[in-house]
Amino acid sequence: MNLYIKKLETILFYTLIFFIPLQTRKLIHAWWDTEFNEYLSVFVYVTDIIVFTLLFFWLTRTWVLRGSDSPSSKRGLAPLVVFGGVLFVIAAVSLVNADTRGVGFYQLVKLGEFLLLFFYICFNIKNYDFGKIAGVFVASGVLQSLWAGAQFFAQSDFGLKILGESPLASDLPYVANFFVGSVKVIRAYGGFPHPNVLAAFLITSLFLVYWLFLKRGETRFQVFVSFSRLRSNVFLAAALFILLFGLVVTFSRVAIGVYVVGTLAFLGLLVLHRNLREHYEAEVVNLLTIIIACTVILIATFSPYLFARFQLDSREEAVTHRVEYAEQASGQIRGHVLFGVGIGNFIPTFKESLAGEAEGFYQPVHNIYLLIASEMGIAGLAIVISFLTYLFYRGFKAFRSTRDQEKQLLFIVYSLLFTTFLIMAFFDHFFWTLQQGRLMFWIVLGLFAGLVVPITQKEN
Repeated sequence: MNLYIKKLETILFYTLIFFIPLQTRKLIHAWWDTEFNEYLSVFVYVTDIIVFTLLFFWLTRTWVLRGSDSPSSKRGLAPLVVFGGVLFVIAAVSLVNADTRGVGFYQLVKLGEFLLLFFYICFNIKNYDFGKIAGVFVASGVLQSLWAGAQFFAQSDFGLKILGESPLASDLPYVANFFVGSVKVIRAYGGFPHPNVLAAFLITSLFLVYWLFLKRGETRFQVFVSFSRLRSNVFLAAALFILLFGLVVTFSRVAIGVYVVGTLAFLGLLVLHRNLREHYEAEVVNLLTIIIACTVILIATFSPYLFARFQLDSREEAVTHRVEYAEQASGQIRGHVLFGVGIGNFIPTFKESLAGEAEGFYQPVHNIYLLIASEMGIAGLAIVISFLTYLFYRGFKAFRSTRDQEKQLLFIVYSLLFTTFLIMAFFDHFFWTLQQGRLMFWIVLGLFAGLVVPITQKEN
């Protein structure tokens, strides 16, 4: 019975990763009147059902059926459980200050859901194959890139409401766009709620393509390679090009910038680390050649769009609104220093202090750290920073403790993904507020934690 449930869990987990972009959902309740506001709504997503089913199977297997890998039998992850528990308690306490407690309670439930998903991954990491996880991410990313490319060339959506596709048209309000001369250009969304969220997902897929490419590598240069090896290289090179194409048509400035820096850091670490350089020398050269070729082709093709998009104007809404949101966050922090205005209550408090704007104007501050501090106070921010710092410490210690090149490569890839997410969090909020962003964040965080935090079995 345990084995059967484990197989179902495995299928569900890979399915969850593949369907991270899925926006199919049901609106349950809203705290807005006529104009829609994403952040004042209660939804049940298809991916929520997958997550709770996964958690139900885990609970059944570990507690009801008395599995040997119950959480109580593992001590290495205890600090993470403590951090998560304290964070949840602080979030619950913050509701004392909330003006709209219904929104706050919903966001508290969502925080609990994703903390449990994080713990599930940490405790069950040995049941999953990192190669298959990477393959699922890449397959989903390739499909999203192709979808995004089609949206970009059509400059519209395809009416795929059943998948939750965002409506896209040049005359619709709040659709992400920019101008090339006098021509309005719609940025590609794929199946995501915003191009920036799609860009984060494609960066994840790109780093995992790097890992898949290198882990199949040889330790020396070869003139002739087997047909299966050649086929694998061609497939991964094609996937890399498609993913890069998808990233470009999001025209996400922060994501593209972070991706470039992350790629340079990744290749630099491989070159500078003697143990890895000697083991992956041939494949690093091949990978670098493919990246340069893809980059040159895409820059040559999209240079007018990229040049227009990367001309930052301090008067554009993307800048002015971020400044206003940051000022709101600062005011809320000063007014409720210790426990904030209540989880999920940044926008209700924002609307009280600055009434009369269009509903779409009211968004969370585009900085996760400010958002956490404003909603859960300095107490909430302190525990989050402590939690992330502990993971960095464990990651560094795990990397230093092994000479196995494959493990070291995996540590580097997930460390860079983790770091990339935390840098992007300074410029956007979706890892903390949107379903797809939360799934990405907590899944990658769980994989990283399960990889670097040693698990010690209790003595019987």
